[in-house]
Amino acid sequence: MLSLESQEIEQQLNSFRKSYSEFISKELANVRKKIGSRVKKVQEKINRVLIDADNFHEEITETSPTMDKYSLKIEEEVKATFSSLEPPEIITYLLVKEYIDEITKGLTKLDNVFKKYVPLLKDKKKYTKRVKDMDRDIKKLGNELLKLQSELQHHYEPHREIESVIDLIDEILERKERIEQIEKELRKREKDVQEQKEVVQGLQTELEKVRSHELLGKLEEANQEIHEMRKNLDLEFSEIKKGLKKLWKYLKKNRIDYNKEDQRLAEQFSSDPVSVLGTGHERTLVSIFALLEKHASKLQLKKDKEEALKEALNAMINEGKLNKIAQDAKQAWEKRENIRRQLTELKLEEIEKELERKLRDAQRDLDRITEALERERKEQLEKIKQNWSKIKEIASNIGASELVPTSLDQVFS
Repeated sequence: MLSLESQEIEQQLNSFRKSYSEFISKELANVRKKIGSRVKKVQEKINRVLIDADNFHEEITETSPTMDKYSLKIEEEVKATFSSLEPPEIITYLLVKEYIDEITKGLTKLDNVFKKYVPLLKDKKKYTKRVKDMDRDIKKLGNELLKLQSELQHHYEPHREIESVIDLIDEILERKERIEQIEKELRKREKDVQEQKEVVQGLQTELEKVRSHELLGKLEEANQEIHEMRKNLDLEFSEIKKGLKKLWKYLKKNRIDYNKEDQRLAEQFSSDPVSVLGTGHERTLVSIFALLEKHASKLQLKKDKEEALKEALNAMINEGKLNKIAQDAKQAWEKRENIRRQLTELKLEEIEKELERKLRDAQRDLDRITEALERERKEQLEKIKQNWSKIKEIASNIGASELVPTSLDQVFS
């Protein structure tokens, strides 16, 4: 497959450009001849205006009147506007359009010049003829320019798309050259890319080491152990938690005093028994359970629910089950807190965040080395593909498909 760096592509495009130019030269021969004739007439009018400008010339000395300086200024402005303006050597729609636009811009500029300086040429005897000649020939130029514009629009513009293929080919060649420059620059940056990749890889390795630290694994195990214990205790204390919920409502309704802190602790216990037992609140819980046991028969529970609650409370308070559960909870809680303290001392979380920041910065720096160039390369390629598709479409519409080198489809499609 051909690559965009292949000289064969350039050769085929130039060959195609030549054959297509010959083809449209025949297709557009009549209209180009007509427009070319009109361009020649416009240029003749410009040359006439330049001759008129010579008549405004004055040799300026220290004693020259100001009006002579104004006359000279008119000559200079006219010549600055039109002297370097050349008609297109090859007649194409765009070149003629540019020619017209330049003249139009020049005439607008000169109109302001004439408005400024002509009224100041008050010596009618000396300046009247040159002003009249200039005015007459500027008007003739304007009229001829309008005819050229009209013919360009009515006779040439319908064929503009046919001619645009040449511009599309030229644009492909320019974009191809730019892509080659980009790829050359990308090759120059390969060393920088590799060095930055090593920086990124190094930071990724460091970050992975931090994230796989032994203590983090132990912390995960401890968290899992507490999670499993929490699920088991939720089931173990289910009857008691239901009873506690009714207890506080009963006490409040009957205006029986109770410790608000005990209520808050009981609510915490209901949502997370491990945290309460693990942090040494079993004695307070015993007193809360005792209060619940005292009022259990007044909570309007169904008989079987009441019996289940009393059995659960008896096991916890009198049979020492709560102490055993609290001991296990404390052990699990202490184990996790100890790991957390060690992690805090090692500052692993801070180190991880800092490495993550450095990794983001390093990755961004890596992307920036080639990002803009890669993006531009992609845009250039896409534009080339669009141009090529348009070229094929136009060629097909005018019966010139056989001129299009199909071998370039594999590169540009």
